Amino acid sequence: MRRVILIGLVAIISWSCIGPVEPEPTLTAPKLSVELTPTSIGLPIPGTGNPSTAKPETEPVDAPRLLVELDPAGIGLQTPDLRSLAVYVGIFLTTPSAPVEISWSEADAAHKVYWLIHDANALLAQCNIHLELETTQVITLPDRLLQIQGNEEGSWGGHPPPEIEDPDLFNYEQNERLTDETRELFSYGKQYTSPNTIAVFTVEHITYYAERQLTAAGGLSFPPNVYHHEDDYPLRNSVLLVGEYAADGSLPIIEGEIALAHEIGHMLLNTGDHESDRLNLMSSLGTALTPEQCERMLRNRN
Repeated sequence: MRRVILIGLVAIISWSCIGPVEPEPTLTAPKLSVELTPTSIGLPIPGTGNPSTAKPETEPVDAPRLLVELDPAGIGLQTPDLRSLAVYVGIFLTTPSAPVEISWSEADAAHKVYWLIHDANALLAQCNIHLELETTQVITLPDRLLQIQGNEEGSWGGHPPPEIEDPDLFNYEQNERLTDETRELFSYGKQYTSPNTIAVFTVEHITYYAERQLTAAGGLSFPPNVYHHEDDYPLRNSVLLVGEYAADGSLPIIEGEIALAHEIGHMLLNTGDHESDRLNLMSSLGTALTPEQCERMLRNRN
């Protein structure tokens, strides 16, 4: 049975290597030795959660601003299987910068992050991979970053024409770019995450160019084979997820239990392609991953 996941977030993941890269470069993921600084039904959410100490905005701001930073160790995630390999992520739940009363608590934020990571890990476990939290924040964003365009006008977005014989080479040769807005948002995340940690952000609306046509998306990632310009490479290790934002200033709701795992899959498979098999996680509909996909994800994690 599918369950709806309530979440508002911004985490660190995305689509898309500096310098010459093979048509299918590997994605360097955080090592298990990284020192941390700071979803599956029926599991308790630990902690009582004190009310948020964040103060209501008195006026709109035009840049990302920290409201609350949560201790990843206090989220209460289960200890992964000893055979499972970690992919480090940072989760950034976002709220609008318009002046509203704070209508959420730190416990609400922790609850959303818990189920987001838990559900993703339930799917990634079939490849002996799990997400490990490096940082978790609630931040406020201006409208121009909540309504965001992911890549530059006219991009193929990792979706080459069907007649292309070598899609990976075609995607690499496009050398596609982030927009000014995605660079700004992802730059914020990189202040609080390690270079190879995937930053995950919740936003209200995503558009991007796919096959050179502007289209909407429920999530967006930036694989390195597509986004490897030297000015974007340090930032593009990020993921965007669309949430539903209410007028009362509550944290966003993210629907669909596969959203985060699907975007992480794009990152670790190093491709923007979608599978035709509706049962596959990378079709945007299913949950399964093939042994070949798992092998590639594990290889690109190192």
